Amino acid sequence: MKSTYQWIKSHVPGYEGSVEEMCDAFTMSGTEVEWFKPIGDDYLIEFAVTSNRVDCLGMIGLARELAAVAGLEVSADTPPIPQAAAAGASVSIEDTDGCPRYTAMVIEGVRVGPSPQWMIDRLEAIGLRSVNNIVDATNYVLFERNQPFHAFDLGLLDAGEISVRRGAAGESITAINDKAYKLDDSMTVIACGDRPIASAGVMGGADTEVSESTTRVLLETAAFEPLGVRRTSKQLNLASDSSFRFERGLDAATVSAAAVRCAALIAEVAGGAVQDGIIDVGEGMPPREVIPFRMAEVKRICGIDVSPERITEIFTLLGFTLSDGGEGELAVTPPTWRNDLTREIDLVEEVIRIHGLHHIPVETEMRVMTPAVNRTEVITGLIKNRLVGLGFSETLTTSFVSADDGALSLFSQTEAVHVENAVRSNENVLRQSLIPSLLTAARTNQDHGNTSVNLMECTVLYFPRDPDAIPDHFGVVGLLTSGDYRFARGSIEGILGVLGLSDALTFRPLQAGTNEATLDPEG
Repeated sequence: MKSTYQWIKSHVPGYEGSVEEMCDAFTMSGTEVEWFKPIGDDYLIEFAVTSNRVDCLGMIGLARELAAVAGLEVSADTPPIPQAAAAGASVSIEDTDGCPRYTAMVIEGVRVGPSPQWMIDRLEAIGLRSVNNIVDATNYVLFERNQPFHAFDLGLLDAGEISVRRGAAGESITAINDKAYKLDDSMTVIACGDRPIASAGVMGGADTEVSESTTRVLLETAAFEPLGVRRTSKQLNLASDSSFRFERGLDAATVSAAAVRCAALIAEVAGGAVQDGIIDVGEGMPPREVIPFRMAEVKRICGIDVSPERITEIFTLLGFTLSDGGEGELAVTPPTWRNDLTREIDLVEEVIRIHGLHHIPVETEMRVMTPAVNRTEVITGLIKNRLVGLGFSETLTTSFVSADDGALSLFSQTEAVHVENAVRSNENVLRQSLIPSLLTAARTNQDHGNTSVNLMECTVLYFPRDPDAIPDHFGVVGLLTSGDYRFARGSIEGILGVLGLSDALTFRPLQAGTNEATLDPEG
């Protein structure tokens, strides 16, 4: 998310801090600034906005954060919202699941042309290309209020009748990027008569967009269901600044206020007059649930005292509604733009990040508890050290192998354990032998020109005892060497020697075609 120092500052009139102080205030309160740099007479700031803070994808949302830290008020410049319905257009919502609320306003007598320089400068500073005064105004308020808009040429709409419905099989739309997209009944669309004129929450259509001949504008903005917008965007392989925000869940309660602000700005930069009234169809967000908050939780969790007065001040600065919950408690109702706050612990985080993380004392000592070393670790360490000294390299291979490799076992005749929903579908068997794994590692070395290898691995093998029980697992040491018999024998003697078991080792010929290996569960 890009913004500028002056654009944010214009919404916090009392703020006098430098750009360095502003960026530090944001970062230390949880809205991280990645970098800032001079741009003309201003500074461009790049924010790393987390997915839960969709409210910070607009300048006013960022201004709220800065004002809360600085103890100041936010200036939002919102004209009064008309109570009457606008004339000249009508809206109906058929897909109420995909679009809970839709608003529209009519601006007559506009003159499409270049935007004023101050608007061009701010939009270009954050990477947006100026198109014309109508489109620029919608983009400006999009980034100011975090509310997407689309301006239709009202003269190209049949009687100005808009419907919000599901798409139909066989329908298509040419978007304002001049590319055609096929629609289906899983998508919410904006339609005029029988023709779709916009993909809801994603992008408008080219055949009703504003042009130089436009004199009448229908300005629309809405609340669209986030998952539906995300699904449509991915299905069409079409993304926009609007879909990016709608996918994350916007504040349906502020839709009409944003529409009035945008209509007034269009009239300011493009002339014309906003027609009395606003079309507002559907319902807003349900009322926010009250969160009981125990003020003592701040100290219990963060370890510092924050006075009840300071806690109340912070909640007020953040736009929360408060009432007395009795016995050191508050009944807290978060504002509609903070849909990420649902639990008491969320409110504790709000208190401490605005109060200041630097108030939490930093421990200068770290207490470390060293776990006791068990017998298996000691033995494994002795074996590895001896083998490394003899010239072996340790391999670390996965316990999951293919069905063919899993069928190999020197110690058991039972079928290997098969795992459902394995990460790799072709490696879904728990191994009963290290031979396939070591041979695979040797082949990889040979493919890279390393033909002389000595490999070892200390791990476990798995053997099923009961189909309904967890399989037994036994520790093993596997060796693979390109040396001769004497080197292999000496390596084995070295292992047993370091364990004090030299006398237990005997060697004798094995007849071809026999397998005398046995598994000793007690060994």
